[in-house]
Amino acid sequence: MTENLSESISLPPIVVIDDDQEDLDLIRLIGRKLQSPNELLLFNNPVTALDYLQRASQEPALIICDVNMPLINGFQFRSRLLETLPSFLQVPFYFLSTSKSPLETQHAQELKVSGYYQKSGSFEGFRDTLKTILMLAGIAI
Repeated sequence: MTENLSESISLPPIVVIDDDQEDLDLIRLIGRKLQSPNELLLFNNPVTALDYLQRASQEPALIICDVNMPLINGFQFRSRLLETLPSFLQVPFYFLSTSKSPLETQHAQELKVSGYYQKSGSFEGFRDTLKTILMLAGIAI
């Protein structure tokens, strides 16, 4: 039996928060195809994700978050995360959203995120965007 290298090294996970289950399924599929050694943790509820991050034993390697979600939106998520865990300012944080208005982009910059990307309507475009985010965050693929 072979040992999973990512388990033996215990690389920090990649955390993805998106209320759209189809997008999470697509991200899971793309993650498998890109073969990142980091575990991919997917959350469809931002409150659950925030609770997980507050209790986690290690900071994630990367956080990718949708903007338009129920309960709390991505901007509120980012604000609450930094209020409770200011050290997460050092964790690469990218917004990945269907919308990209100038106001949202400006708000994202004010929250000191690493980037704001618009979701592509095609599989290839979505894959390329995720690949870019992973590379910018220093994640091996």
